[in-house]
Amino acid sequence: MNLPTAVLANNDENESDVLSLYANPVDSQSGLIEHDGFQKLNAMRDLLVEYNTTLKHMQAMYDAVMRNRHDEAWRMFCDSCDNS
Repeated sequence: MNLPTAVLANNDENESDVLSLYANPVDSQSGLIEHDGFQKLNAMRDLLVEYNTTLKHMQAMYDAVMRNRHDEAWRMFCDSCDNS
């Protein structure tokens, strides 16, 4: 089977294009692959980072508010047990 010369000529170019998709860019400090095919994955990664950051802040805020309430409720419970 003989391949047309156009296919043979473009074979090396296609291989280098495919390999460049998986190459991590050296000049990018973000650590993300800049190819169009990975834009959705990069956006999902950014959303997960934002979700985790928001979750940490919400947990810290909950602990700051509710810890005081739980401590006070526990003290009232202990005082009522001591008084009875």
